[in-house]
Amino acid sequence: MYRFVMVDDHYRTHWRFRDFFIERTDFVMEKACYSAYEFLVYIKDLELEKKPLPDLLVIDINMPIADGASLAHYMKIFYPNIKILILTVHDHEENLFNATLCLADGFLMKPFFEDLIIDAFQRIMNGEEFYLDPRTTLPYPTIIEESLVYREERIRNVNPFNYSELERKYLIFHVMGLANQRIAYLLDLSVEEVKKLHEHMVIKTGVNKLPKISEDSNLRNFSISHNLARMADFRAFLTK
Repeated sequence: MYRFVMVDDHYRTHWRFRDFFIERTDFVMEKACYSAYEFLVYIKDLELEKKPLPDLLVIDINMPIADGASLAHYMKIFYPNIKILILTVHDHEENLFNATLCLADGFLMKPFFEDLIIDAFQRIMNGEEFYLDPRTTLPYPTIIEESLVYREERIRNVNPFNYSELERKYLIFHVMGLANQRIAYLLDLSVEEVKKLHEHMVIKTGVNKLPKISEDSNLRNFSISHNLARMADFRAFLTK
């Protein structure tokens, strides 16, 4: 039996998944979260209580504030054994490219049907390199091959500056747009310590020397362009 968690800001998606799996024994829906932060708190609680983590995470890529790409990237860095299936409404090349870049294990479009979901879950849990929704009109396998090669070349090098785990987590949470209070809770710090950590990373990354935009924007651009964090904004991946 595999346990999965749903992260999607639409309650109808949660209901449909519950209906699909309510009588199944091979896959069990363990939790439904409406935001990336709610899920991160849930994972933290599981660890504090020494309970098993889910086997599979199903994420909507286009959620407000902390989007699905940033959450998937975070989970694959710090919880690499958890499989991830990305959901999207749009059959766009950038969404598929984003799904591969954030190290997800599959890509499924809405609306979805029970047989498609079960097939995706089974293939992903059986170790398929990347599950692609068979309904896609995208130029498969060309885009998959190109994006997986790009991922291997660029995204696997997720810590090029040998930052500490605390520093890496902060940079990802900062890109997610989480408030200092929420970052403080997730990192077991005070709000003042989070502010000091921000100042520390602004100096350590060298973005304080950049004249354009603002420190916040510069730090986010630095994190994304150096593979330290991801966003569902396709243009962000092209930042050099």
